[in-house]
Amino acid sequence: MSRLSDELSSCLILRYFSHFNKYDEIALLLGVPIGTVRSRLAAAREKLSKLYHQTDDAGDRALNQSNKWSSYYQHVWTHIYDDHLSRNEFFNHLNPMLNVRFTSGKSGNGRGIFEKEINDDLTFGSRFNVKQIASCGNISVVEGINSNNIEYPDRCSPSSVFVVFRQSEKISDFHIFDSSRII
Repeated sequence: MSRLSDELSSCLILRYFSHFNKYDEIALLLGVPIGTVRSRLAAAREKLSKLYHQTDDAGDRALNQSNKWSSYYQHVWTHIYDDHLSRNEFFNHLNPMLNVRFTSGKSGNGRGIFEKEINDDLTFGSRFNVKQIASCGNISVVEGINSNNIEYPDRCSPSSVFVVFRQSEKISDFHIFDSSRII
């Protein structure tokens, strides 16, 4: 899968390795029409089939990379609210010109956007608790449940999905999707 484009890989990961695997959900998560999801999945399957027949066993390299990123994000999300060093390490993992897109369609640039989200979580007592992570190549999909402080019970939706795109070992794009918007 590491030989596929980000567009094709993200469709495959969402379709086969996430709880949000219906075509309409994937379209909403990626911000594309359903027909585009279908064509990307078909193109990805065709390309994977060709690659499978052309190459010998790729070895453990791709699996090790996948495990590395999934373990890293599991660790970060487990400690981001309680450990200042882990939080700063993760903030440094964000490209300074990070592109962030929210469920509402709003978007912005700069890692300060995500830093503010985490700091607001700390202020209001909200937490994101990881339930599942799928990583492949430069993409990770992080799914989890949100918990809110009893004083602010409606601050965060019941669950969220983060689609993370990396370039040069840093997160370049961060798509944040809340369950209240997902069909």
